[in-house]
Amino acid sequence: MRDYGKVYTKFWTGRARELSAKNYWSQFQRAPEYVVMFLPGEAFLYAAIEQDGSLIEDCLRGSVIVATPTTLMALLKAIEFGWRQEEVTRNADEIRKHGKDLYDRIVTFVTHFQKLGANIGSVIETYNGAVASLETRLRSGVGGGCGQR
Repeated sequence: MRDYGKVYTKFWTGRARELSAKNYWSQFQRAPEYVVMFLPGEAFLYAAIEQDGSLIEDCLRGSVIVATPTTLMALLKAIEFGWRQEEVTRNADEIRKHGKDLYDRIVTFVTHFQKLGANIGSVIETYNGAVASLETRLRSGVGGGCGQR
């Protein structure tokens, strides 16, 4: 029985080396640099570790993660969480970009509005000056003998 355990462990060790040598991650621009070696049950992993206690560490050194049904589900949930966080980051960047654009537009609008206010103030001042001039210089002179016969 002991020989079968060694053969079994040697199979999984060899399989891990094969997977590591394939460098699957090098095919993709953005990929984690590891590959998952799936064992179809917890008992398979325990049997292999019983023969070679360093199996998991050796696999990790070769960028191979050993997964059983339970750990595979946890790994997939962690990957899903990472993808969600990446999406949240992308959305936050997009919101920041649109927020900055909106801010710049508001600043431009307010600048124009301030100029308009200043110009309206200048127009009102000029208008009031013209009306005052009309009333004090022209109207008072009309009845006061200016141009009268």
